[in-house]
Amino acid sequence: MRKYIIKIIFFGGILILALGQCHKVLKFKYEDGIYGMETMYRLEDNSIDVLALGSSHSFVDINPSVLYREYGIAGFDLGGSRQPFWNSYYYLKEALKTQKPEVIILEAYAAVFSQQHGLESEIIKSNYGLNFSKDKIESLKVSTPDGKLGYLLEWVYYHNRYEEIRKADFGKYLGKESKYKDWKGHYCLFVNTEFERPVIGEVREDIRMAEKEEEYYRKIIELAKEEGIPIMVIVSPYPVYTEEDAGLLFHAQKIAEEYGVPFINYNEKYDELALDFSVDFADIGHLSYLGSEKLTMDIGDYLSENYDLDDRREDPAYLSWERNAQYYEQQVKNIEMRKITDLSQYLEQISKEREKYIVVASAYGEGKERKEFAQWLYNGNGAAGGTEDGTWILGSGEPVFYQGEEGESYYHMELEDSDLAVKGITGGERVIVNHEILYFAQPGVSICVWDTIMGEVVDSVWFNPENGWEGERNEKWK
Repeated sequence: MRKYIIKIIFFGGILILALGQCHKVLKFKYEDGIYGMETMYRLEDNSIDVLALGSSHSFVDINPSVLYREYGIAGFDLGGSRQPFWNSYYYLKEALKTQKPEVIILEAYAAVFSQQHGLESEIIKSNYGLNFSKDKIESLKVSTPDGKLGYLLEWVYYHNRYEEIRKADFGKYLGKESKYKDWKGHYCLFVNTEFERPVIGEVREDIRMAEKEEEYYRKIIELAKEEGIPIMVIVSPYPVYTEEDAGLLFHAQKIAEEYGVPFINYNEKYDELALDFSVDFADIGHLSYLGSEKLTMDIGDYLSENYDLDDRREDPAYLSWERNAQYYEQQVKNIEMRKITDLSQYLEQISKEREKYIVVASAYGEGKERKEFAQWLYNGNGAAGGTEDGTWILGSGEPVFYQGEEGESYYHMELEDSDLAVKGITGGERVIVNHEILYFAQPGVSICVWDTIMGEVVDSVWFNPENGWEGERNEKWK
């Protein structure tokens, strides 16, 4: 009997461990809701100085990297896609279990929502990141139609993810430690879409927001006041701002004033932000990285002028904020590099960041630009054979590999958890990263850049002699 019981306990333990591993692999890991909360749990207690709450308008448009780099403010974005105020309320309750921010920023786009509950994906994104507790149960009750608690059985919703499983599901930090280990919740959009500037009359009609949204909007403000934490309400600018939106947000402003809470509607401050409607928006609801920097700088100015916040830039306890800022700044440099189509300017930009890059380059043919490339190889990087045709690999500005002789070539190197290979007949070499062909060598100069900070390929460009040596990229790298 005793042996039988031991067997049951043994196999029961194995089953529990197996189910636990299945949960880790199959569970949802959305950046726009779930993973931000999971990341917040990993932070040191009481390390967040400014906590930003709200829908995607908060975690796309408010940039913690800029707050840290320019003001020394340790900010964190904690929100979910199309997150209503009731979920922001429970996000705040959850955050306050381990954090006591100096200031709370509530982004109030949810004031224009009219639904009583979200779509299934929105419910999941704003609830499944929460640790199991009474608050999670209450959050699900208020989030779902008729307070249904079936969403507590998470496996019902993720058990059919088998076909979606990717490498990131098996590792820590979504499989990308360089980005997510020090991530502070910001979802940056590196695209630009041109819009017409909204034209709204000066008179604001007071349009009452949906009853449920108003209830939890007030609850958020009241909770902050109960905890003795200053709160400010902002509305991030968006290019489809309407008269109705203006009326609903005017009502939200009046409620904030009722509580003595600062309220800034940035849709009324386009000129003060110097927003450029040709490049500062990513889509109909969000700022591009350029617009995000402008908005965050204005918020940073306001925070610095109105609150006594510590400068964390020299504090070793805040190195993760420093690394997060460095990662963002490197992203921006790479985006700017991908805009360059002139070979001379491109080589100059690579040289500035040579310690951070691994560069694969192939050159075939003649011409002034080809000679310029040869000079850059030899004088700038000490690479032999620069005047000859061939393929080179430069690591941190030092030559690693050169293939110039006719025949079959093959070279392989490991890049963190990725693989880079150069293979093929001279003059037609293929550059391959993780089984993806980035380019075939051809007349002109072809360059592929791997960023060691970001741990990924950040550009692949061909300077085409048939097109005046102008850099050409496929859609992925534009």
